[in-house]
Amino acid sequence: WQGTTVAVNQGGTGAATHTANNVMIGAGTSALTSIAPGADGQVLTSTGSAWNSEAAAGGGITHASEWHLTSNLTGDAPPITGSLAALGGSIGGAMTEVDGLFEFPDEGIWEIKCSWMFYIATSTDRSCGIAIEVEKGSGAGYAEVAFGSNGISNTGSGTQFSHAGCQYLFDVIDKDTYKVRFSVDVVNTSVISYGHASSGRCSITFVRLGDT
Repeated sequence: WQGTTVAVNQGGTGAATHTANNVMIGAGTSALTSIAPGADGQVLTSTGSAWNSEAAAGGGITHASEWHLTSNLTGDAPPITGSLAALGGSIGGAMTEVDGLFEFPDEGIWEIKCSWMFYIATSTDRSCGIAIEVEKGSGAGYAEVAFGSNGISNTGSGTQFSHAGCQYLFDVIDKDTYKVRFSVDVVNTSVISYGHASSGRCSITFVRLGDT
């Protein structure tokens, strides 16, 4: 067939040319349109009424990092404001920490875990704990969302150790105003959070699990 362009209502495309590698899109009774390939790795996704070329959803974990308490912390810390550093391997954008307040590089569902080691050298029985506190919106104030505690039994001489941990899934819907911090709560001010420059005796991990 070498006549004129075949109209859509006659079973044709209504177009005489098509851009190489574009995907054809229906347009009712009008000539077919097309959508060009997106960036490397992007896929076609539906909005319910149209097609877009964008990054594939559910691409797996896009961020993971671990922070350590790098030096000993004695007594309470409501919240911890110093001696926190990112150590070990990580993927994705960096968490930002200023005076103990952590900001997120991206929105999404974040898993936050604390693993905390305490010790005491005095002959007393004391409790100790670690808390996760979040702020949901600038000026909203911080609220405790997870708390782990344990006791230290020391009826004799020598140093005794204890461990506490907690975790929380944080739905970060605004990376600019949603923040997290951590607090230590001990009964006796002689209880020490066991910091270390390279070993994660007191550690915090952040893992972005996926989109909201």
